Amino acid sequence: MKTRILIFGDSNTYGFDADGCGRFPRDKRFSGVLQALLGDGAEVFEAGLPGRTADFEDPIAVGMRGTAVIEGRMLQYAPLDLLVIMLGVNDIKERFRATAAMAAEGVGRLASLAVSTPAWRDDKRILIIAPPAVSENYGSLGMAYELGHGCFERSHELPAALRAMAEANGYGFFDASSLGMELSRADGIHMTESDHKLLAAALADYLGNN
Repeated sequence: MKTRILIFGDSNTYGFDADGCGRFPRDKRFSGVLQALLGDGAEVFEAGLPGRTADFEDPIAVGMRGTAVIEGRMLQYAPLDLLVIMLGVNDIKERFRATAAMAAEGVGRLASLAVSTPAWRDDKRILIIAPPAVSENYGSLGMAYELGHGCFERSHELPAALRAMAEANGYGFFDASSLGMELSRADGIHMTESDHKLLAAALADYLGNN
């Protein structure tokens, strides 16, 4: 029986290519690379949306609130053995006036909804991934207007806040911000093709030992 994994996230799960202003193909996105590494014993699905938040209603972009759609996405790919959530950077945009702790609370509310969704096969396993922190110079690059001020600092506070939330609720935790990603030179936010490979390899190792 194959392990069914759903990765729920934002533009980095979607595979946005900031340098090419498009999308990496499936076999270059970390979900597709992870599928190849895990082989026939697993099925890896993805639900990535650029701009997605965990639990904030965006006043500029409609339909980005993860808590509003998580149940439907999970049921779409049911039965599931593992839900991977990689969110938080969009929740610390300046316009939401949220701290890293508040963003982590939103991810926690999303995970709580996921636990109660009737999309699980047996065990309800959730893995919280702290997304890569934005580059220090993001403010001078192409997406600075989208994130606003202070996101470098808040993105570096986010892993600790997500770890605390995950541990308090019995979820798995993985810190992608600790992998030393290079991130796109175009915006300092999105993962490069090599970053996707790096994350997939680290996740495959994590899943093989947990």
